[in-house]
Amino acid sequence: MDNSGDDEKPPIADWVHLPPSATELSLWEILHDGLLTHATLDRLDRSLQLEFDIRHIREFHHLPEGTRFLLKLSRVQSIRAIYEVTWPGEFSLPDGASREHASELIREYHDKSIEEAVPWAVFSERLDREPGGAEVFEASLVEAAGRSVALRMFLHVNDDFYPELTVRAQELKISLSTHETLTLAHFLHFGESYWDDFAERGRMRRAAAEASEQAT
Repeated sequence: MDNSGDDEKPPIADWVHLPPSATELSLWEILHDGLLTHATLDRLDRSLQLEFDIRHIREFHHLPEGTRFLLKLSRVQSIRAIYEVTWPGEFSLPDGASREHASELIREYHDKSIEEAVPWAVFSERLDREPGGAEVFEASLVEAAGRSVALRMFLHVNDDFYPELTVRAQELKISLSTHETLTLAHFLHFGESYWDDFAERGRMRRAAAEASEQAT
């Protein structure tokens, strides 16, 4: 059956089945090394607010102490928290194993792990137990024809809990805890300008070191 008529609905963004036309937007530059301190789900309102403490970004841009970045997803349709459960069998590396052999055995061991879903209440409780929050390793965003938005994050909550969190909603709003609303472009610029400056300072240090070596 051909569903290509004018009344065809635009695709929905969802990390499980992303539409072919979906473009993934990395949030690494702004959220990497930040801390997810709170994840507040309001089931009645169907909203999820994610609160981030990103100290290096806050200090670089001279934001007030304690300022948090807030991502509010409205009309939430799905939330998934998944983590990898290690294979419970015995594992050891044989004496004298070469680096290549050891790497292969470790890979085979990790391949036996099983991804399992975590109930939201469990995820939220484990996050709240961590005084500083969960470290963000990676984050990405996908929008589909203005109809939906999907967010994915890889987190380090503690040494035995590295969940992948995905959220599908119909709207995303970004703001600061100081009540300033941010566009997505402005939000990304906070991170881009920090890492551009970081790279420039690295080039200057290398140039100074080279000049010092030449002078001696």
